[in-house]
Amino acid sequence: MMNDQLKQDLIHSEDLDHALHVLKSHITSHNVRDLTYGYMLQSWSYTRHDLAFVTTLPDDLMTIYYERGGLNADPIAETLPDKIEPIFINILELYNNPHAGKYYKDRLFKAHLDQGYRFLFSVPIIERDVFGYAALTFFDTSQSDTPSLSVDMICKLAPFFHNTVKRYGQLGAHFKITPKEEQALQAMAAGKSAADLAARLNLSTRSVEAHLQSARKKLFARTTTEAVFKATNYGILKTNRGDAKK
Repeated sequence: MMNDQLKQDLIHSEDLDHALHVLKSHITSHNVRDLTYGYMLQSWSYTRHDLAFVTTLPDDLMTIYYERGGLNADPIAETLPDKIEPIFINILELYNNPHAGKYYKDRLFKAHLDQGYRFLFSVPIIERDVFGYAALTFFDTSQSDTPSLSVDMICKLAPFFHNTVKRYGQLGAHFKITPKEEQALQAMAAGKSAADLAARLNLSTRSVEAHLQSARKKLFARTTTEAVFKATNYGILKTNRGDAKK
């Protein structure tokens, strides 16, 4: 399943949302109808929506998700930093379990069941010596007692997807940083000042500062230093990767 065709299709995806739909198209035949992917740099980032988050789930289900609290009430997001092993949920069993607390007869789980989802399988993606927490969640419609995709395959697909979109720019494209904003951030990362970059590009310092301000806003960064940190970890800034789309 993790073949050269899937990798090439992911590499040539326009952005993170497109890449997730590409992955979906490759595994739909295995009863995985939808996917959700999230990546945050701090354990609390989801509480202020400071993360990359995309899904192929239908709009009506996502409406219920956000009405119910969205990421601030998401059991995957709130437990992700503490998880190493995959999270497996039999949605029907949890929905009907009177000991399941807030998930018993939960409206969102009912909406999942109405869509035909039977299992939810979320795989935490751990990168050694790298900042951040990521997870890829699979929504399985199999009517058997076990998901259609094996645990082993799901656990391989998740880091494969994450590493590919991070390495080849789809993750970075999610934040819609313009070339001029990227150039300004790259200069800051190299220890240059706004005045240095302005002189080199024959721009006003105010113009460079405007690009940096726009980049900070898109990256939910309070300072330029934080913006550079995030842009580097999201794969927006070049870090001698030597990777180009082929």
